[in-house]
Amino acid sequence: MGTAFVTTIESGANQAYKKALLEENAPTKLSKAFTGKLARLIENRFVAELGKKAVLPYPVQHFLTAKLRALAAQKGCMDLMFLLAGQGYPLCQSISARDLIQQMAYQLFIAKARGE
Repeated sequence: MGTAFVTTIESGANQAYKKALLEENAPTKLSKAFTGKLARLIENRFVAELGKKAVLPYPVQHFLTAKLRALAAQKGCMDLMFLLAGQGYPLCQSISARDLIQQMAYQLFIAKARGE
């Protein structure tokens, strides 16, 4: 559910990252490519290429990719960006956090009413 808050209006996330979550609809992959720790990411060129190779453990890999991640985000280069994304990221919306929480509460209310 955390990814849903990244695209809210109030989120301070990079605009290119928000755009990727809202428009890419690409598959996700578990990868250690950027940090050395396993994370679910939108699969891009960096993840695909580095996924074929052994990466260094955290925090070494994290340190080695820090400048690349920052520059890719600054330039909006989707192929090299660190695009964390939960499995349900295609459901992300550009709405206020308040509206998102209201939607979640409503969906929970409906599910409970159905006995789910």
